[in-house]
Amino acid sequence: AAPVGKAVQKGGEVLFISNRQLLTFNYLDVPLIPDYERVFLMEAAMANATEYLNRLYQDLAAQRFELIIVEPLSRELKRPRSNFGAENNAWVENVSRHILCYYTPIKTLRSVQLQIMAPAGKMKKYCP
Repeated sequence: AAPVGKAVQKGGEVLFISNRQLLTFNYLDVPLIPDYERVFLMEAAMANATEYLNRLYQDLAAQRFELIIVEPLSRELKRPRSNFGAENNAWVENVSRHILCYYTPIKTLRSVQLQIMAPAGKMKKYCP
């Protein structure tokens, strides 16, 4: 909660892609950014909804968000026939890799599937 509170005090926006229940049940007093919720992002990733995804990519490139709260991200693709392989690959190619291009993990809590991402500064070499 400390990094989130500091980000908000600085006037920064905190994007909750996942774990929005922390806002819903008032565990954190952070304005909700309705765009880019995990379910909508996943649907966009699987449908290759370029208009929606391009808006996300622009916000990421501009490092609009002081922090991003998301489930731990990966760049790893799965075999398409593995369990949820196609879904995983759509998420990795259309969302994860783009976030990881401009943001870096500052805290990962695997026990609750939460990762706090902060702007990475400059674009990384493995960007899509």
